[in-house]
Amino acid sequence: MKPFFLSSLLFLPLFLFAQFEASMLFHWDDPSIPGTNAYDNAYNDVWGVVVDGREFAVIGSTQGVHFIDVTDPANATVLDHAFVPGADAGAHLIHRDIKSYGCYLYAVADEGSSSLQIIDYSFLPDSVSVVYDSSEEIVQAHNVFIDEENARMYAVTLNDPNGFFPLRVFSLENPEQPVPLGDWGQGIVGHVHDAYVRDNIGYLNCGGDGFYIVDFKDMSNPTILGSLTTYPQQGYNHSGWLSNDGAYYYMADETNNKDIKVLDVSEFFNIRVVETINSGNTVRHIPHNQLVRGNYMYSSYYHDGIQVFDITDPAQPVRYAYYDTYPTEVTTGYFGAWGVYPFLPSGNILVSDMQSGLYVLGKVDMSITPSSSSDFSALSQCGMLSSLHSPPSANFSVAVFPQPIEEQFTVEFNTKNTEDVQLSLFDLTGRIVEKWSEKRIPQGEFTLNLSIKEDLAQGVYFLRILGESGELTHKIIK
Repeated sequence: MKPFFLSSLLFLPLFLFAQFEASMLFHWDDPSIPGTNAYDNAYNDVWGVVVDGREFAVIGSTQGVHFIDVTDPANATVLDHAFVPGADAGAHLIHRDIKSYGCYLYAVADEGSSSLQIIDYSFLPDSVSVVYDSSEEIVQAHNVFIDEENARMYAVTLNDPNGFFPLRVFSLENPEQPVPLGDWGQGIVGHVHDAYVRDNIGYLNCGGDGFYIVDFKDMSNPTILGSLTTYPQQGYNHSGWLSNDGAYYYMADETNNKDIKVLDVSEFFNIRVVETINSGNTVRHIPHNQLVRGNYMYSSYYHDGIQVFDITDPAQPVRYAYYDTYPTEVTTGYFGAWGVYPFLPSGNILVSDMQSGLYVLGKVDMSITPSSSSDFSALSQCGMLSSLHSPPSANFSVAVFPQPIEEQFTVEFNTKNTEDVQLSLFDLTGRIVEKWSEKRIPQGEFTLNLSIKEDLAQGVYFLRILGESGELTHKIIK
């Protein structure tokens, strides 16, 4: 791939446009997985999760959902025992989409006799379990997006047993039992292809109908805040992601030779295209999925692999890094990178290539360090809590028994120094369900007896212990 330059900006210093090829740390491809009839694509979406400080890649295929431990990419482990077969599988199943909330993954597919599957991954790398697999509300869906702050899931281009719906919103108040809150789009758009949601505001990519911004706070009366139905280089309006400050939206049209559009969405009633950007290959590039972390926007491209843009100036992205997962020269069709996931604490990048599987690339954002990896905007609360387990600064360790805990349970401390600690119990969505008064823990071995509410539901919880020397989080079961 050749670097490109905007001719109108050639007078700027060359270092502003320095581009480099990311390093490949790991690659996985299973030739036994059947590809689809049209383009021989065996793989689709990719996501990432964190459990007890370990990083896992999650990739969809025509067969189901695969888990790979990529904590140490040089020694990555494919967890065949954790593979989850799809409700339907085979060469007819092109699209599978995966998102996380709490310690759960939500998986849908867009073909066949499929379903919504909810996968509890809290015991990785040992096991995963399917806690929900039903076609009552979703037989097929093209994509899902989860608004973690508001515990809502948005499923788009959805079929249920009664027919087709452009978009349906679910409450994840109980993560294992999603409850439909309402539908949107009938009579307004033909379908919603993908969605990004922040603070109950949906940024919707609607194929040939363009781009819509909708307020979903009141599901009895969703309100259209703005739309963009015609714009430069218009194609099939596919997907996008919001900038950190919420002022810009990076939107892709899944069409040959159509650039990514930078939209100014600071005024919903006045949405404007302020810039267009591409992979540098103006003959065959097709952008697919965009995600933003920090000062970088990551985009998967058919034919052109992963492209990373510096968005320090969010209105003027600059191509920064790349890695071509599909170097074969083609000019049409759907080949190459499908998805990208840049949110692992290590900064390593996950990429799914439709024909050749999973790639783990080294971080390109050098500002990401173990002490600065606090951007968990797309990581589950399970990852956030578990990543705090046994930090080096904590001068104490604990054991909890019995397991599963009962109404009365014991926390056994082993401390290097006397210190005050605060104990809290979190559920899988990160909500505090129990909090105890501050305790004084003496040096050495010490046993603390605690009690929990009688009506606390059975399940997985996290006991967070915050002390003067540091904190740790211990997974417990009731």
